[in-house]
Amino acid sequence: MAPADATVASPAYQEILAVFNAATAGMRAKDICHAVGTGATAKDTEGLRAKLKRLVTRQILAEPEPGLFALASPTPSA
Repeated sequence: MAPADATVASPAYQEILAVFNAATAGMRAKDICHAVGTGATAKDTEGLRAKLKRLVTRQILAEPEPGLFALASPTPSA
């Protein structure tokens, strides 16, 4: 599923992706902080949000509305 990307292969990103694989709907950064067991302070949330934005850039996650993240739909290969 994830591309051969050293960043995405790191344990922190794998933990985030596991949360999304179990999720039934989009999630916000604070919800993901709680799910992975990190703190929910502004510093923790912003750090996680930066990781989520990286995953959006890599088209692994989508951001259907500002601050809401979900797994990206697979693009059909032609």
